[in-house]
Amino acid sequence: MIIGARLSIRPRLALAALAMLSFSVPLDAHAKKRRGGAHKVEHRIDKGGPGAKRSPKPAADEADEDEGDSATARDQRQGSPDEDGGGDAARDSAVARESGGDDDGETKTERPRRRRARVSDDADAEISATAEPAATGGGGRWLELAVGARGFSRNLAYYDQVSPGLREYQLAMGPAVVANIAFYPLALASSGPAAGIGIVADVEQSVATQSQLAADTTFPSGATFPTSMHEFAGGLRYRIPVASSQIGLAVTGGEHAFWFVSGGGADRNQLEIPNIAYQFVRGGIDVRVAVTPELSLGAGAGYRHVLNQGGPINKTFPHLTVAGVDANVRAAYAFTGSIEARLQADVRRYFYDMHSIRGDTLIAGGAVDQYLSVAFLLAVTLDRSP
Repeated sequence: MIIGARLSIRPRLALAALAMLSFSVPLDAHAKKRRGGAHKVEHRIDKGGPGAKRSPKPAADEADEDEGDSATARDQRQGSPDEDGGGDAARDSAVARESGGDDDGETKTERPRRRRARVSDDADAEISATAEPAATGGGGRWLELAVGARGFSRNLAYYDQVSPGLREYQLAMGPAVVANIAFYPLALASSGPAAGIGIVADVEQSVATQSQLAADTTFPSGATFPTSMHEFAGGLRYRIPVASSQIGLAVTGGEHAFWFVSGGGADRNQLEIPNIAYQFVRGGIDVRVAVTPELSLGAGAGYRHVLNQGGPINKTFPHLTVAGVDANVRAAYAFTGSIEARLQADVRRYFYDMHSIRGDTLIAGGAVDQYLSVAFLLAVTLDRSP
């Protein structure tokens, strides 16, 4: 019985050994296939060249994952239409993981990083840093200097004459030279309100002027008297820019005189026309409007407060009062940025109240002394550099 039992055990052991052998053979074959697939993938990566995509983060512990499943999936995807797409990326990642476990990532290559646009949090600061400087134009005008010639006329007339010996006077035309300047010193350093404060001066002087009288009882052969007319004035002007226009306010003082002297055999003391010298303080306003960048038009007016009753005439009319007004219109054309031509017409008018009383040598109600003129000037204008 014991022998039979032994014989029955041996066949069983042989069957068990045969079964174990049958299981080990497929496993070894699958492992060889897996190793062969890996060598094929490595060969494909080597042929891809340096531009082949690699996994950016291979890790050694991922090499111990299910390599069999990954290799089988790669084998199945070979030959598919998307081989250049996701299949290549998966194979590259698998090879990188296998190589990472052996050489500690010597074959790692990083994926190119995308550059992101950097947006500044402070948009205003960035704009101000890149913006072009604002144009400032030519800066403030700090100098105007004009010289030229003027033709003037004079008409002195009395009204309400009582005394018969008053002689009126008319001058049709007399030549004169004129010059004027406006200087704004603060405009050299500033463009604010203070830049509008200017110093102004005007000079007018007649040249080669004579007054001729027709023959009368006093001058039977007529008479010619050398004649002089001048005006000097100076003061302050404040300009106020309004868009392309300008308003000016001025306070000046000066003297306007008309004088006869003896000459040509004629005695000035026999001439019954008094000399005049108006010393005045003037307040005025003017406006200038730019019609085009080259052409500008202007107008102005002023009141003249006479301080000395007209000078020598007050000896003839000791109780008189006198005041004056003036007005002008002008046009200016700029040939360049600093040269312009000006045409200007002026009127100056003084009006008298004689306040004559009984006993005065000469008696009249009043008088009007009026001057008309036209001037042509060339001006130099200078602006502050921006």
